[in-house]
Amino acid sequence: MNSRKRQYGLAFLAATLAFIVYSWSAAPSVGINDAGELAGAAATLGIAHPTGYPLFILLAHAWTWLPIPGSTIHALNLFAAFCVACAVALFFDLALLLLRRLFPDQPHAVFAAFCSALLFAFARTVWDQATGIEVYSLHLFLLLLNLRLFLAAVFDDTDQRRWWLLWAACLGLAFANHMTTIMLAPAMLFLYFFRMGIGWRAWKCIGWMLLPFVAALSIYVYLPWRSSGAFPFQTPPEFDWGGVGRGLYWFSYHVTGRQYGTGMWSGEIAPQAKTLASVFFHQFAFIGVIPMLLGIWMVFKRERRLGVFFLLLVIGCLGYALTYRIYDIANYFLLAFIALLACTAIGLMALAAWRPMLIAALALPVIALTTNWNHCSDRGDYRVEDYVRCLMDNVEPNAIVITGQWEQAAAPFFYLQRVEHYRPDVVLVERNLLHRSWYVEQLRRWYPEFMQGSPEAMNILQRAIERFEQSGWWDDDCIAAEVGMINAWITDNFYQRPVYVTPDVLHKRTTVGEGLMRIPEGLALRFWPDPAATPPIKTDLHLDRFIAYRKHHDSLDALDMVKYARECIGMAITSASLNNQQSAVQALTPLMQKLNAILTTPD
Repeated sequence: MNSRKRQYGLAFLAATLAFIVYSWSAAPSVGINDAGELAGAAATLGIAHPTGYPLFILLAHAWTWLPIPGSTIHALNLFAAFCVACAVALFFDLALLLLRRLFPDQPHAVFAAFCSALLFAFARTVWDQATGIEVYSLHLFLLLLNLRLFLAAVFDDTDQRRWWLLWAACLGLAFANHMTTIMLAPAMLFLYFFRMGIGWRAWKCIGWMLLPFVAALSIYVYLPWRSSGAFPFQTPPEFDWGGVGRGLYWFSYHVTGRQYGTGMWSGEIAPQAKTLASVFFHQFAFIGVIPMLLGIWMVFKRERRLGVFFLLLVIGCLGYALTYRIYDIANYFLLAFIALLACTAIGLMALAAWRPMLIAALALPVIALTTNWNHCSDRGDYRVEDYVRCLMDNVEPNAIVITGQWEQAAAPFFYLQRVEHYRPDVVLVERNLLHRSWYVEQLRRWYPEFMQGSPEAMNILQRAIERFEQSGWWDDDCIAAEVGMINAWITDNFYQRPVYVTPDVLHKRTTVGEGLMRIPEGLALRFWPDPAATPPIKTDLHLDRFIAYRKHHDSLDALDMVKYARECIGMAITSASLNNQQSAVQALTPLMQKLNAILTTPD
């Protein structure tokens, strides 16, 4: 077998091993946070939350055409596994390129690249992208593709133009998936001008690269085209976040992620730094930090400009991520981990002259696999789906449910209702999205009959939304309009159809349904118009899978305990206040079972 075939074979083997592990550990159902909304947008060819992620949506939608058995959400979770497995093959190729440049006479470069690729595959934050649908899986692949093509252009003295044009096109594709591709800028600008100089030749090359870059970036045209319902779509999409088809302003607002501006450059570094510290050593199987540090020293020693390049990759990533206040901040450290894992490959190559270190190099991915399994594996995780079904299975037919629980209720239910056609009779309103004009229009498409009611309150709410979208401030008048709209939905409907809220709505907006009796039914509270005829309190939560799930890491996470426990306790208190002691005990029983399952799980 010649060296090139062996190289391709090992790259394929690393990707295949990774895909097998990823598929085995993939989530079988919808996950928390944005997973349901992304899956719904991908399955129905819609538009996702900012910045829209058009490339991801188009590719994920094409993936759903494949004859993959099981549910659509499980197939989309496997799409994430496939993207990250392809990234593993690219990391192997990138590592091999670096090793052969820095150690041209060493015979073990392919083996070191293979070991480091598997270490990359089972690094905690990398593996996390492979078990459930999220845009970071494709983002990871595109980051590595850009690094590989960029370094090929820098190192190649024979056919640079081809590499530069390919890299420019892939850079446009990366921006068409995720705007944090900008983190590459400091390192790539440095090495580009270091290699090309700052004269006319460098700027002429940039001019040529603009053509493929803009062509690839033009994928963003999909957003207004799809939103407007133009040919061949004919109708607006099921998921039309942002309503970008309304004009250039809304398109710009969406693709720049302006609604998340308050979290960017927040100046709060400590929470993000704490997250970085908590996950850092899990990327390197702990002892892999030693070859990582050695690799940093070796790359500066052998090719200083390459060392500065890697340093700027880390600085560009951390400079952005550490000041960004967001729920899933660990994903924003991926570029820094790629750079440091590449240095780990260089360190392993430096140690390869000592024969026993070859065995140690292969041990690193094994350690990473075993130590990260409990954290990364989502196999058998039905917590979110069970939570939604416990919420919705206990509400009456044709119910109206108002919630502020985006992560564990609204987003997954949107997928289940619009894609899998679960509980199509239910109207679900996400309270936090009532601040957005596009969401009101989406509600009109989803629930036209329901949205025809309460016109006066709706007019007041829409004027409040207009003020908010101009000023960016949801002030007291806007809050009053929001509460007025919810109260109008309650009073205008509860004699004709049951109206529910989840407890978080009453915690945030205490005057919602003020003066009306609230009866717990499952995980929601029903407004009941007749105090003299109290219905039986429902506590049939059928949480067998939820209770049995014994994931060791983060057992007391927000979904498992904080919000779930609060609702169980809230239902028990409400039941007790209605002198229904039996229902109060029943409401607490699932919580106690879950606590017992956690406390009896071996460490």
